[in-house]
Amino acid sequence: MQNSSKQNLNAAYVLQNGSKTKVWPSHLEIDYFGDGNMNEYWENSTSGHANVISGSIGPSGSSSHLEIDNRRVISKDGDGLPNYPHWGDTWEFYFKPTNFRNTPGIFRCNFHNNHYNTDDLYRIEWESDPTSGSDMSLEKRLNGSNVKIQATGDGLGIKTGITYRVTVEMRQSDYTIIVNWYDYDNNNHLRQLSLSDSSNPISGSAVSFFTNAYVVCQIGSVRILP
Repeated sequence: MQNSSKQNLNAAYVLQNGSKTKVWPSHLEIDYFGDGNMNEYWENSTSGHANVISGSIGPSGSSSHLEIDNRRVISKDGDGLPNYPHWGDTWEFYFKPTNFRNTPGIFRCNFHNNHYNTDDLYRIEWESDPTSGSDMSLEKRLNGSNVKIQATGDGLGIKTGITYRVTVEMRQSDYTIIVNWYDYDNNNHLRQLSLSDSSNPISGSAVSFFTNAYVVCQIGSVRILP
């Protein structure tokens, strides 16, 4: 299904070398990884690596992005990023799997806990081999256990060499999370998952990325949408 995932991704212009260039407003940035370091993140593993490397992922004007290999990185409110996702925000990030060593390769984005553990949070997860489980899932976890989940398992796993766009709407009116997944390179909408949590929404704010030992992923353009 075609979708305008590449439209309206830039919200302002600046004058550079005599011509107008689209840029993203700095007040909406979560992380473009342009500072070249990981000082705003806590890493909970001694294996693998998480590095800022050259090159851009998605529409970011930054010349660098994050690469994660068998590692989890977490940044919570107060750790130094310009912004963190909160209820009422719609935010997005871009990721690109670059190397599969085995199956299933797993990539996760965790968010909205306000501490460094992974017990209480919302999680979006993708697998490279949908035959071993769900290809994409959205879940709420409390005390380390899955308490709410929406998942698809129809055979569409993540693939190397494709840049994916993910939008996360955190609707505060009814505490519903709506996640849309796009193939950014080919401008296709792939999946939508939603999860309602009005009875006991998780408070706090944080963002985290993870890969297991079977996949390397690059991440860029983590930002709040206007």
